[in-house]
Amino acid sequence: MDEPLLVVGAGAAGAVIAARVTERSASRVRLLESGPDYAPEALPRDLADGRRNAMTSHDFGYRHRPTTVQTLFPLPRGRVVGGSTAVNTCIAVRGHPSDYDEWESRGLRDWSWDQCLPAFARLERDLDFGDAPYHGKDGPLPVRRHPASELRPWSAAFLEACAELGSAPCPDANAPGSEGHGPHAMNKIDGRRISAAEAWLTRAVRARPNFSLEPDTHVRRVLFQGRKVSGVEIERRGAIETVPARKVVLAGGVVGTLGILLRSGVGPRVEIERLGVELVADVPAIGAQLLDHPGTAIVLVPHRWGTSSVDDPLIQVVYRYASDVGPRFGTPTCRCRSATASPRPGSRCRA
Repeated sequence: MDEPLLVVGAGAAGAVIAARVTERSASRVRLLESGPDYAPEALPRDLADGRRNAMTSHDFGYRHRPTTVQTLFPLPRGRVVGGSTAVNTCIAVRGHPSDYDEWESRGLRDWSWDQCLPAFARLERDLDFGDAPYHGKDGPLPVRRHPASELRPWSAAFLEACAELGSAPCPDANAPGSEGHGPHAMNKIDGRRISAAEAWLTRAVRARPNFSLEPDTHVRRVLFQGRKVSGVEIERRGAIETVPARKVVLAGGVVGTLGILLRSGVGPRVEIERLGVELVADVPAIGAQLLDHPGTAIVLVPHRWGTSSVDDPLIQVVYRYASDVGPRFGTPTCRCRSATASPRPGSRCRA
């Protein structure tokens, strides 16, 4: 049997990698996670409740400043087996095909829409459109949309307003080229959040002799001999230990992985020197051009509280539109962008 593969982080990437690799009995995986692990029947209420985010008891407590003049804002990141998929809003939305094709045009040959689509279909069990050629029906992650009978009054009113303004109905926002208003695709069933841990780290996976999960194990840095990985340094129950390994997969999330690399001496030379860490590799790209989706919350107070409740789901519906050119309602003149993927200044439509 091979030497164990160390996977750092049991979130959206790490949970999937560990489950898939251990399908081969000759491959062993040690999955390290900073946060706690829970049995499905003992999942804390805030993690099970898919109606809203869980942003307190299982959060890293990061803060960010969007611009140099703004105050610090919370940057929620899940610290628990399941990672941020265990605390997020359960939105199962895909990017637009043109976004992936742009990556391919910039040199990422394996990241075109045609290359990624089979993986998208393989991971999902779409309960509404599973028979469509661009969806999957046998994957670990269930995806469904709230039918009209489940919509809260304010969600139904939003769809009515979109229709009145000329928007087209969009029953499946994950269909290639989709635009308009409709229900959001979500990975929650009967209000319960289905995280990557629940979908991939099943009882059967956990029972494999070649798989081990080590929660409450914080990875501080990767260790090197020269430029070759020799293991990781961890902190567990207040003690610092070294875990030897020849292969390490960093899946600690967009923010966590960057921190591990910098503390390990891998990154821009100026940042490594500022931290007082021995430089292993000068890689200017690490931490550069990190982007997240912008968001604005508009809070509306209903005239009659009898029609709404604080227990209502935060999100049930969506309006997706082209944002390059053309009117926002009615027939768009460009179908290459969505509300979740705004173009960079100067970008051109390729549709």
